[in-house]
Amino acid sequence: INGSYFLDDPDEILSSQTNIRKARFAVKTRLWKYWLFEWDIDVAEGDLVEIKDCWVSYEGFKDSHIKFGNFKQPFGLEELTSSRMQVFPERAMVMLAFETDRLLGLEYSKWGKWGTIPFNFRGSFFTQPLANESKADYEKDVDESGIGLAARFVMAPQINDDIMFHGGIAAVYDTPDDESETLEYKSEAETKNGDLEFID
Repeated sequence: INGSYFLDDPDEILSSQTNIRKARFAVKTRLWKYWLFEWDIDVAEGDLVEIKDCWVSYEGFKDSHIKFGNFKQPFGLEELTSSRMQVFPERAMVMLAFETDRLLGLEYSKWGKWGTIPFNFRGSFFTQPLANESKADYEKDVDESGIGLAARFVMAPQINDDIMFHGGIAAVYDTPDDESETLEYKSEAETKNGDLEFID
């Protein structure tokens, strides 16, 4: 549960309230040794069921997989890290404004060692999010569901018994499919209370 209370709000534009951070139901399974499936929904908003992860993956190749469905695109450590494993309770506003989040796509991932150094590469082709119409159009006047590409490469050498270095590079190319030819980056407060975008 997230909560916020603002002591000084003369223009009455902020929201002092609480909300349920997330309430998830998920099914994860492995079939015929190499096939993985995940279906994850969030019912925290009460009147709306939001599809999170919904994908199928094939792992019959050596140290690699192919994934198809609705999943997080390979961009940013903070975005890809599960909310159960984050350093802070919520992701930063700046990251939320520029996030790629979960989108319908096709991904190839390869991992292994470059000499003695572990590495991981992920590349994906994606399109619009797999979401309810009301959620997909939240505060939007036009359709912004275009197509794009994302790639991420990470290396994690072991410095000594106590230290590991994590370094990576990622890029996203996105083309919104609308007549405005513009993208809007915005984010509400980390508490997710209210509809005021502090970054817009």
